[in-house]
Amino acid sequence: MTLHQLHYTSCEHGTEGIQGFQISAISAGADRELTELAVRTSTYEIGPEYASAAADALDAVPATFGYVPVGGRGVLFLSTYTGADYTGRMGNYFAHAIMSDDIDRDLGGALPVDLWRSPLWVSEHAGGDQVLPAVPRLVAGAADPPSASGDLLARVVSAVQAVLTTGRGRVIVVVDAPGAAVPLLATITRSLPRSLALRVSFLSYSARPERQEVTICATTRGTRLPTYGDFVVVDATGGTGDQVPVTAFAETVRSRWEGRGERGLAELAELAERVSPPLAAAELDTFAVVADLGARGRVDGITEPELLASVTMALTRLPKGVFGEQAWSVVASRAGSVGMSDVAGWAAVLRDQPHAPRSLLLAYYAAALGSADGTWLPALAPRELGEVVHEILVPKVIDGLDLPGDVLARRPEIVDALVDALAAELTRPGVAHRVYAGMTKRTAQVISAAGSGSPAVRAATAVALARHGEADPVDVLAGFGRELGPDAEPVARLLWPNGLTIKDAVRTVRGLNPALLAGSGLSAQAVALVVAAVRTGKLDSEITRLAGELAGQPHLDGDTAAALDAVKLIAAVDRVTAKQAEATPIQSAIAVARRVDRDLARLVTDAVASALVRLQPNPAFGIILGDALRTGGDSLRTAYEGHAVKALAKMNPTAVANAVHAWATLADSTTRRQLVEHTLPKAVGKRGRRDLDRIGVALLGAARGSQPPSRSTSWQSWWKNWRRKHEHVSIWRSLFGRKK
Repeated sequence: MTLHQLHYTSCEHGTEGIQGFQISAISAGADRELTELAVRTSTYEIGPEYASAAADALDAVPATFGYVPVGGRGVLFLSTYTGADYTGRMGNYFAHAIMSDDIDRDLGGALPVDLWRSPLWVSEHAGGDQVLPAVPRLVAGAADPPSASGDLLARVVSAVQAVLTTGRGRVIVVVDAPGAAVPLLATITRSLPRSLALRVSFLSYSARPERQEVTICATTRGTRLPTYGDFVVVDATGGTGDQVPVTAFAETVRSRWEGRGERGLAELAELAERVSPPLAAAELDTFAVVADLGARGRVDGITEPELLASVTMALTRLPKGVFGEQAWSVVASRAGSVGMSDVAGWAAVLRDQPHAPRSLLLAYYAAALGSADGTWLPALAPRELGEVVHEILVPKVIDGLDLPGDVLARRPEIVDALVDALAAELTRPGVAHRVYAGMTKRTAQVISAAGSGSPAVRAATAVALARHGEADPVDVLAGFGRELGPDAEPVARLLWPNGLTIKDAVRTVRGLNPALLAGSGLSAQAVALVVAAVRTGKLDSEITRLAGELAGQPHLDGDTAAALDAVKLIAAVDRVTAKQAEATPIQSAIAVARRVDRDLARLVTDAVASALVRLQPNPAFGIILGDALRTGGDSLRTAYEGHAVKALAKMNPTAVANAVHAWATLADSTTRRQLVEHTLPKAVGKRGRRDLDRIGVALLGAARGSQPPSRSTSWQSWWKNWRRKHEHVSIWRSLFGRKK
């Protein structure tokens, strides 16, 4: 180990044989490159604020302590202002530099800043010998206690970290007095890993900081600072400096400094020294997370990539055992917050970590189950697997989240555990319906394919498949009605969220037992469909068939049964033709109209009235009409009149004559008078005389064998009298109404 030294000043006799600034003395064998570096970097220029004081007291002018590394070598120096040189010219200085071929080795455990106040330094050349002895070893001086506020330290460390990471830029620190710079430099360099601290070149003072090619250059408040260039200015005096984004590592340094002072920084540096290979500047933020995890420091803002990178660093580059249970517990907690989307990265971390916390393992298991084929899954005992499934997968099923079908398909033991856990959960109040409503198609397919032996689980998967259009909802209700129990009605709403269709309504009535049909609310929906179809005039064969199926159900109340009877009878009455042998549908319809609500009764009555018009050619029409109008009351008569007026206006004379004969021979005088005297004039009022003549001729045939109404000698005279009464010519009729 050889440490060379040199003295540099303005002198009359030196090693270079000139007068002026030169090396006045140097140890034998000194490296030329290091010598040139020492001369260049130890240059001293007094600041204008100290020039006046220098004339009276040289001690008032600050010395410059510096360190500049190059490769694994380095130069340490102390430059002192000496005032006038041998000619009396002011501005002389004396630089004492020590040059090391291996700075890390020569410093031992010390840092360059520890050489401040070293007894090795001299401020003048004693004697005339131009050959200096080699320095036997570096000796640290009396250390100034580290000093800096947490905020200042964080800003300077961040700036230095940026320079070390990018290899560009310089940091200028403005201090109140030169003496404040060295304690700050000590604090900064002691917060860094040793390998990086040895890369930080510095000057404790310069009046021209922009000229200094060092990482950190300190100067005082009165110094004129550069306005441009690759500089970052950090003002430690409270003035305005550059805005420096604080790094994660700098935040950790600040936390340790403010919490435990020098000891906190020492512990941080000691941990950094244990990282192998040594930390690069770009890795400091990741290392900061490692340090915080181990000390339960700040972790709230850590992202998943940062967390994973730090755990990877801790496990691969720190000695075993350094990353302990406390750190693992913090990792588990943070992973639970940020998620574990980088499953492959976490697999690499956890694969050989049997002591990783259970909570972290569970979180990884959940993430791994959703990853691509080939993801590592740790082997678990049945009880542990059951716990994982219960805590991770079952809540996903209940909450309607998708499960990784590809992974589950490869791991049947996971599916079996899921089925067992799900069967237990389905017995809890409220859980079954959440599963029915939320289970995804993919999950249902995986569980269904496994062939679960649990009826409750099979019912849940069947409902889910039916919800997603993968199973027949009618078959599901029919097959699992017993398992669904009181959930049958909400399940029915899930299976038919928009209500039953007519087709499904027919199938449910045919396919479900009466108790399930009623308990699920589907029978009520089907009845509502039927009634709604009738009320909107959409009675067709499907509605009729559905009404017939529903009518046989044992759980119908009286009103519902009556409504279904009304629908069936409307359909039956609509099928009545002139060939109808008896009036049973009509009389039954009239009877049911009295048992249903007003709107439905109106529809029934209207259907009966329409059927009566169609029955006019029937030989028994008069009897059927009389019986219907007698039992149907005023509502039927009114409806019949409306239909008859419209129909008779278009019928041929023979059909009209049949109606006239039936009306004129009704037994009920009130009804007879209403139809003959009021309805008939409306029905034939726009027919011409010839049409009315033809009706009279046809009436003789229709009334053959029957007696004309009272006080008429014949049907011919009755019709003549009716025409005389209702066919009188008014001015209005003559102008607008009469057809020729």
